[in-house]
Amino acid sequence: MEKKPIEIRKRLEDLYRGSYTNNSFMFTRFLSPTDAAVAFEVAGENSVKVWGGVEGCERVMVRFGDAAQLGYEVDFPINVLKISPLHPKYCEALTHRDYLGAFMSLGVERDTIGDIIVKEKTGYAFVCDSVAGHICDGIDSIRNTTVICAKCDPAGETGIVPEPELEEVMIIVPSPRIDAVIAKLYNLSRSTARNLFTAGMVLVNGHSCGNESLIPKEGDVFAVRGHGKFIFDSVGETTRKGNVMVRVRKYI
Repeated sequence: MEKKPIEIRKRLEDLYRGSYTNNSFMFTRFLSPTDAAVAFEVAGENSVKVWGGVEGCERVMVRFGDAAQLGYEVDFPINVLKISPLHPKYCEALTHRDYLGAFMSLGVERDTIGDIIVKEKTGYAFVCDSVAGHICDGIDSIRNTTVICAKCDPAGETGIVPEPELEEVMIIVPSPRIDAVIAKLYNLSRSTARNLFTAGMVLVNGHSCGNESLIPKEGDVFAVRGHGKFIFDSVGETTRKGNVMVRVRKYI
């Protein structure tokens, strides 16, 4: 069950207060982009770090604590699981939902599971350290496919975890304002796109964005709840009708 925004804020405030009082790092479990953005409202920029396992993850943990002030670093308590078919030639085409359902059937809570990346018949799941062993021990099949689950070192000999895939998209918009870009990219009316900002459903670089007239900068990362995530690349040529060409990269 998802927690209400007021519960999320209270939990984040408690963790930030605990980090400050005890001079130590404090971590959340995995949060949605909009919930994680609240951390920046609760604490200062230097006291918040977010990470999901690799660059571009949608679900992330929040860490409270300023490494410069504390004088040391601590890794995020995230483990990477690699779930491979025992017989690749005969395995089913498993989806994100299949992997998630198998994990949840073991009784683990949803917020202990981050992103799941499916690549060439293999699933890579980012999970809390506390449930990694339980999942590895409990998963031997997903649907009708027998699988092998093992902890995976992203930088080691056991294989490199793939980052989320990106698709380059060129769109033509009346102006490079972010509401125009979002409306065109997700096939929405301009008014519907503006309402997303009012509802707090648009994030830029992990922060809540309430300014629908914002002109994005190269490299800005936008997450639009219920629609997707993209990186703003550049503004190109102006058309004969006065519109502009914009290039973005959508997360697939």
